[in-house]
Amino acid sequence: MDTKTIPVGAATVGFSAPTYDDKGELHAPPDARRMLGREDTSEKEALEEALEQVAPLTVTLKDNVVLPKHYARYKIEPIRFSIENGLDGFQFNIVKYVTRHDAKNGLEDLRKAKRYLEMYIKYIEGDPDWWR
Repeated sequence: MDTKTIPVGAATVGFSAPTYDDKGELHAPPDARRMLGREDTSEKEALEEALEQVAPLTVTLKDNVVLPKHYARYKIEPIRFSIENGLDGFQFNIVKYVTRHDAKNGLEDLRKAKRYLEMYIKYIEGDPDWWR
Protein backbone atom coordinates (compact mmCIF):
# COMPACT_ATOMS: atom_id res chain seq x y z
CA MET A 1 0.00 0.00 0.00
CA ASP A 2 1.41 3.42 -1.01
CA THR A 3 1.91 5.96 1.74
CA LYS A 4 3.07 9.56 1.75
CA THR A 5 4.34 11.50 4.75
CA ILE A 6 3.25 15.12 4.85
CA PRO A 7 4.13 17.74 7.48
CA VAL A 8 1.13 18.97 9.44
CA GLY A 9 0.47 20.87 12.62
CA ALA A 10 2.90 23.73 12.08
CA ALA A 11 0.48 26.17 13.66
CA THR A 12 0.62 24.21 16.91
CA VAL A 13 4.35 24.93 17.26
CA GLY A 14 4.06 28.59 16.28
CA PHE A 15 5.46 28.87 12.77
CA SER A 16 4.26 28.38 9.25
CA ALA A 17 4.79 25.12 7.37
CA PRO A 18 7.87 24.56 5.22
CA THR A 19 7.30 25.61 1.61
CA TYR A 20 8.43 24.59 -1.85
CA ASP A 21 10.10 27.00 -4.25
CA ASP A 22 9.58 27.09 -8.03
CA LYS A 23 12.25 24.40 -8.46
CA GLY A 24 10.43 22.04 -6.08
CA GLU A 25 12.99 22.48 -3.27
CA LEU A 26 11.69 22.49 0.30
CA HIS A 27 12.55 25.59 2.38
CA ALA A 28 12.28 26.43 6.05
CA PRO A 29 9.58 28.95 6.86
CA PRO A 30 11.09 32.43 7.45
CA ASP A 31 9.84 32.50 11.02
CA ALA A 32 11.13 29.02 11.98
CA ARG A 33 14.66 30.09 12.95
CA ARG A 34 13.29 32.87 15.16
CA MET A 35 10.62 30.68 16.76
CA LEU A 36 13.14 27.90 17.41
CA GLY A 37 15.59 30.43 18.90
CA ARG A 38 18.11 29.42 16.26
CA GLU A 39 18.71 32.58 14.20
CA ASP A 40 22.33 31.48 13.83
CA THR A 41 21.49 28.25 11.98
CA SER A 42 21.56 27.72 8.24
CA GLU A 43 18.31 27.37 6.33
CA LYS A 44 19.00 23.63 5.93
CA GLU A 45 19.45 23.19 9.70
CA ALA A 46 16.36 25.29 10.39
CA LEU A 47 14.37 23.20 7.93
CA GLU A 48 15.48 19.96 9.59
CA GLU A 49 14.54 21.32 13.02
CA ALA A 50 11.23 22.68 11.73
CA LEU A 51 10.33 19.31 10.24
CA GLU A 52 11.19 17.60 13.53
CA GLN A 53 8.90 20.02 15.38
CA VAL A 54 6.03 19.56 12.96
CA ALA A 55 4.55 16.14 13.62
CA PRO A 56 4.46 14.19 10.35
CA LEU A 57 1.21 12.53 9.38
CA THR A 58 1.39 9.35 7.33
CA VAL A 59 -1.66 8.75 5.22
CA THR A 60 -2.57 6.02 2.80
CA LEU A 61 -2.74 7.25 -0.77
CA LYS A 62 -5.76 5.02 -1.26
CA ASP A 63 -7.61 7.17 1.26
CA ASN A 64 -10.00 9.18 -0.89
CA VAL A 65 -11.04 11.34 2.05
CA VAL A 66 -7.72 12.45 3.57
CA LEU A 67 -5.48 12.55 0.49
CA PRO A 68 -7.11 11.38 -2.76
CA LYS A 69 -4.74 10.12 -5.46
CA HIS A 70 -5.82 12.83 -7.88
CA TYR A 71 -4.47 15.47 -5.46
CA ALA A 72 -1.60 13.52 -3.85
CA ARG A 73 0.50 14.02 -6.98
CA TYR A 74 0.78 17.75 -6.28
CA LYS A 75 3.02 19.49 -3.75
CA ILE A 76 -0.06 21.04 -2.16
CA GLU A 77 -3.75 20.28 -2.57
CA PRO A 78 -6.00 22.78 -4.37
CA ILE A 79 -7.85 23.57 -1.12
CA ARG A 80 -4.63 24.58 0.65
CA PHE A 81 -3.47 26.59 -2.36
CA SER A 82 -6.83 28.34 -2.51
CA ILE A 83 -7.04 29.16 1.19
CA GLU A 84 -3.42 30.34 1.44
CA ASN A 85 -3.88 32.57 -1.61
CA GLY A 86 -7.29 33.96 -0.66
CA LEU A 87 -9.21 32.52 -3.61
CA ASP A 88 -12.99 32.73 -3.51
CA GLY A 89 -15.38 29.82 -4.11
CA PHE A 90 -15.52 30.32 -7.85
CA GLN A 91 -11.74 30.41 -8.19
CA PHE A 92 -11.27 27.43 -5.87
CA ASN A 93 -13.66 25.24 -7.85
CA ILE A 94 -12.05 26.21 -11.16
CA VAL A 95 -8.61 25.27 -9.78
CA LYS A 96 -9.96 22.06 -8.23
CA TYR A 97 -11.66 20.74 -11.36
CA VAL A 98 -8.89 21.70 -13.77
CA THR A 99 -6.15 20.13 -11.65
CA ARG A 100 -7.95 16.83 -11.15
CA HIS A 101 -9.64 16.30 -14.52
CA ASP A 102 -6.97 14.04 -16.01
CA ALA A 103 -6.90 11.79 -12.93
CA LYS A 104 -10.56 11.66 -12.00
CA ASN A 105 -13.53 12.57 -14.21
CA GLY A 106 -11.95 13.76 -17.46
CA LEU A 107 -14.13 16.04 -19.57
CA GLU A 108 -16.85 16.13 -16.90
CA ASP A 109 -14.46 17.95 -14.56
CA LEU A 110 -13.44 20.37 -17.32
CA ARG A 111 -17.11 21.08 -18.00
CA LYS A 112 -17.60 21.77 -14.29
CA ALA A 113 -14.63 24.17 -14.34
CA LYS A 114 -16.14 25.86 -17.40
CA ARG A 115 -19.48 26.19 -15.61
CA TYR A 116 -17.84 27.85 -12.60
CA LEU A 117 -15.90 30.18 -14.91
CA GLU A 118 -19.09 31.14 -16.75
CA MET A 119 -20.90 31.78 -13.44
CA TYR A 120 -17.95 33.82 -12.19
CA ILE A 121 -17.99 36.02 -15.31
CA LYS A 122 -21.75 36.60 -14.90
CA TYR A 123 -21.26 37.39 -11.20
CA ILE A 124 -18.49 39.92 -11.93
CA GLU A 125 -20.64 41.49 -14.65
CA GLY A 126 -23.41 41.96 -12.06
CA ASP A 127 -25.91 39.51 -13.54
CA PRO A 128 -28.50 38.87 -10.79
CA ASP A 129 -29.07 35.37 -12.21
CA TRP A 130 -25.37 34.48 -12.29
CA TRP A 131 -25.98 30.92 -11.06
CA ARG A 132 -28.36 30.00 -13.90
